[in-house]
Amino acid sequence: MPLRGLCRAWQCFVLSRPQSGPTWRKEERPPFQRSFAYLRQLPVDYLKIDGSFVDGIARRRVDRAMVESINHLAHMMDMQTIAEWADNHQTLQILEDIGVDLAQGYGIERPQHFG
Repeated sequence: MPLRGLCRAWQCFVLSRPQSGPTWRKEERPPFQRSFAYLRQLPVDYLKIDGSFVDGIARRRVDRAMVESINHLAHMMDMQTIAEWADNHQTLQILEDIGVDLAQGYGIERPQHFG
């Protein structure tokens, strides 16, 4: 699996599923488990937390729990975390409380041109 594909899988491992729930063949692992197994083998120092989770941490408990879990897992693997979409002071404060290492977004600075 190419790194770009892994990042996409890791950042968005929420599954689309029919009403009856996800179905996998008996011998097949769910896609997110394959992503975790692959992530464990990568020699990386940083793990970026997708902004779609970060954006809702002040409003949705599930989003906050996802960010906390990803952050904890990354730290257990000696990785630093970078949170996307840190767009306001409240979000930055929550990320700091959770222990996320780095953040990027309009809450810090608007994008700048080089030069």
